[in-house]
Amino acid sequence: MPQTLGQIKTYDTAHGTEEALCFAFEGKEHWIKRYLNNDRYQICGFLGTGGLGCVFTAYDRWNCDNMVVIKTPYYMGDYCFPYISRGKGVFERQIDCLNKIYRDEKKYLAELSNAGFDSVVNLNGFFFDRSVDLCRSFHNAARVKYQVSEEYRENAPFIVMKYIRGNTLGKIIQEKPLGNYKTLTIAKQILSLMKYMHKRRVSSKGKEHYYLLCDLKAENIIVTDDMHISLIDFGAVKVYSSSRGEVNIPIFVTDGYAAPEVYSGSLEFIDNPRIDERFDLFTLGALMAYCLTGKKPRDFLINTTPPQHNFDLASYDNITKNVKNIIKKSTMHQRQERYQDSSTMLYEALNELSRFQG
Repeated sequence: MPQTLGQIKTYDTAHGTEEALCFAFEGKEHWIKRYLNNDRYQICGFLGTGGLGCVFTAYDRWNCDNMVVIKTPYYMGDYCFPYISRGKGVFERQIDCLNKIYRDEKKYLAELSNAGFDSVVNLNGFFFDRSVDLCRSFHNAARVKYQVSEEYRENAPFIVMKYIRGNTLGKIIQEKPLGNYKTLTIAKQILSLMKYMHKRRVSSKGKEHYYLLCDLKAENIIVTDDMHISLIDFGAVKVYSSSRGEVNIPIFVTDGYAAPEVYSGSLEFIDNPRIDERFDLFTLGALMAYCLTGKKPRDFLINTTPPQHNFDLASYDNITKNVKNIIKKSTMHQRQERYQDSSTMLYEALNELSRFQG
């Protein structure tokens, strides 16, 4: 459930007195400026946080107070927090990496929005502003206090996205698992996006590559009443280099969704050359199984060392044979036994969907 913001405090800066809003997550207290980007955005609500970012609602005061969603790095999160005690240099390198992820996410959102995909949340803006969290003091393992450099405190990235009325797919599934038709409708929209992302491109330097969605999960999908979806998180998108046969790291995954060749709770994979478009198709198959059964992908794990799933849906009489086969093929343990591309999986999903529409 969305959490409400609480206490407001004022603090002195080089730019005068400003207001900050407090929110709490997992027992930790954090602060965000109440007014951002030259007072254009007024923070009004807290939606949640993860290892990479905090997500807020805000009013766009320059655009009739329309509500927007603002995402900013969660510097106290999984990606950075373990490194704080190691000292200023290490922490600042982690901040650099996290900020780069946000710049890349902005780039991917802009490209996909411009390509006309309704299944991608609209990018409304991108700006840099002060991070109140980074204005605090930290300490290294020797308990020596330090502050990060001013450039980090004053230039945190913020992504502004369209506010979409709807629920996350995860919340919908928790209330009631979906049927075959709705699951296929969602899969069709995701596969159409994957087909575009997996399309081979050539960079200005003549290097062939394509994009991987990587961290597809129910919590990152907003669903409207008419089953239209919007993916809201592209921070985990990676570039697959065809010439090198590998993706750039670090790679972020969610337990249970990730294919067995890369499954780990780690932030980085040494074996990254084994990650390709078939990884994305596995995550979609896991998501479809979750949609239909209400059973989270990690609950299909029958072994974790090495990781092994069992997406056997034989006992679910409500799932059609063809849908079971689509899930089975997309989630095969050996990637050479899965669908080899998103076009083939999309074709079979559309054929099955037409049976319900006809």
